Amino acid sequence: MTCVGKESRESSFISGHEVSYKHINKAVGINENSKYHHNSVTAVLQLSKQGDIESLFNNSQVTYREKQIETRRQILQSLIDIALLTGIQRLAYRGKEEADYSLNQIGKHGSFMDLVLLISEYGMILKTYVEQCIEYSKKKIMKERKK
Repeated sequence: MTCVGKESRESSFISGHEVSYKHINKAVGINENSKYHHNSVTAVLQLSKQGDIESLFNNSQVTYREKQIETRRQILQSLIDIALLTGIQRLAYRGKEEADYSLNQIGKHGSFMDLVLLISEYGMILKTYVEQCIEYSKKKIMKERKK
């Protein structure tokens, strides 16, 4: 008897040595309760669901990419809605200070930026995006000052 999925080479199931039929139940129980057997069965079940190892990696990458696309789509939709609102209300888009690094201060910007900051206080996606913009802008300023 052999267990093809078993990783441990010490077992008689993988090495192919004869197993005494008198103690076969004990040997099978030890094999089935081992972590190697559990990991092998899990891998075989995942493989049978997905097809192959490459598809396991590709599916996780595709899922991650789809999440990124959806997040960026939501950010863009929020910014478009804010731009439409300021246009319909005939509000000024720009203010006195439009730099990204000053985005953490509400009130110094035009209507568009102040609405973006206000909405970002209530939505995590837009809040994360605004925080990333602030950090990127600060890094960019530090690089320019070093030159």
